[in-house]
Amino acid sequence: MKKRLVGGFIASSDQYRVDGLAKAFLILEEIAQGENASVDTLAQQTRLSAGVVKRILIALEQHELTYTQNGRYGLGMGWLRLAQVREAGLDLRRFATPVMQHLRDRLEETVILAVRSGSRRVNIDYVESKQPVRRITQPGFEVALHIGATGRVLMSDFTDKAFDGYLQNLEGSALTAVGLTPARLRKECRRAHLSGHAVARREITTDTAAVSAPIYGMSGQIVAALTVTFPEYRFTEDAERICIGVLIEATRTVSLQLGYDVSLLELSEECVPPSGQA
Repeated sequence: MKKRLVGGFIASSDQYRVDGLAKAFLILEEIAQGENASVDTLAQQTRLSAGVVKRILIALEQHELTYTQNGRYGLGMGWLRLAQVREAGLDLRRFATPVMQHLRDRLEETVILAVRSGSRRVNIDYVESKQPVRRITQPGFEVALHIGATGRVLMSDFTDKAFDGYLQNLEGSALTAVGLTPARLRKECRRAHLSGHAVARREITTDTAAVSAPIYGMSGQIVAALTVTFPEYRFTEDAERICIGVLIEATRTVSLQLGYDVSLLELSEECVPPSGQA
């Protein structure tokens, strides 16, 4: 470890690194306050020399933690990557399970947590209804994305390119087997995006119905879906209406816990009719 003589004392290079980090955080805190600032402004606000501020900003910019435009500095895209890493490391189930239990107790139906894995959706957790007749599933159950309300919610933020890629990899009969066409699937996913939920009947099994809504992560992308499943004979208009409201509120709660700004959610003012898939 390198050492230098400073003021009659031996100081290690590690101490200089710590000091440098502390100064960098001072600068970043000032940048994060709002308006982009110049080197001179940052030097004045942090009480550091302009030369020190400039050197630290150069290092931060190399790692895309800051950017410069017309001599003024802002926070860079590197922070978004760090946020995504943090988001991926969070235990989604830790936040979702209490909400799922509340949903099950409120609606008395099975609640499923699912994520997208490539072109399929995978159930990663569930809370089972206590009623004698109920939907039974298990973690690890998977099915193609276009089948059921859950998958269409997970597809609802697909770009056109992603949607086209998904369709190209499907076998010719995959959509028609569940009463869909490419145009109808796009419409259903768009409906889910606008309304904040999707409804499906008799797709996963022949005697069940489901309502699903998205969970958003810190980066604003859909990271999972919560789905409430019903035996079809209990899925009345009143049950559907109540479920949609309670479920959307539940997914907003989990999204907030994951760091998403739920004020960005813009739900349609109109009541979007259920999909009515056969």
